[in-house]
Amino acid sequence: MDTAGRTCRLGSTEAALVQLHDGIMNKLFAFITRDDPGMMLAAI
Repeated sequence: MDTAGRTCRLGSTEAALVQLHDGIMNKLFAFITRDDPGMMLAAI
């Protein structure tokens, strides 16, 4: 999905929530894969 297009269709509050959610998921993914590289392959 195109993040820029999705953000334009949403209001500023929704866009902020989407960005926050994406940031949390990225941190969580990095945390998991740091401890167990095998989990990265399983998640893909």
